[in-house]
Amino acid sequence: LKLKRNQLKSQKLKLKRNLLKRQRLKLKKNHLKIQRLTLKRNQLKSQRLKLKRNQLKSQRLKLKRNKLKNQRLTLKRNQLKSQRLKLKRNQLKSQRLTLKRNQLKSQRLKLKRNKLKNQRLTLKRNQLKS
Repeated sequence: LKLKRNQLKSQKLKLKRNLLKRQRLKLKKNHLKIQRLTLKRNQLKSQRLKLKRNQLKSQRLKLKRNKLKNQRLTLKRNQLKSQRLKLKRNQLKSQRLTLKRNQLKSQRLKLKRNKLKNQRLTLKRNQLKS
């Protein structure tokens, strides 16, 4: 009976030990699983943040490039506009001057013709008088 009791006790202890061992293993396994998941989650989060940062950086650079491009184009446009206006002004000025010159020349010629005509007429009159 005593032997039987000891065997039962021993068996009970063995079962208890095995149960504890299984529980410890299970806990360890869960802990490792949680660690892996946490690591994975953190890596994904880090990746997303890095991607977001890179996208923002890229966006800022693109905006900056476009702004500079627009500034250059605006400057070029303004220069061309200014150039065209200057050319136009100079052409108009030149036209006015040419017109004025031609009018003066025409006027002088007309005056000269009239003067000559008057001289001829005066000469003729004088000849007729005498």
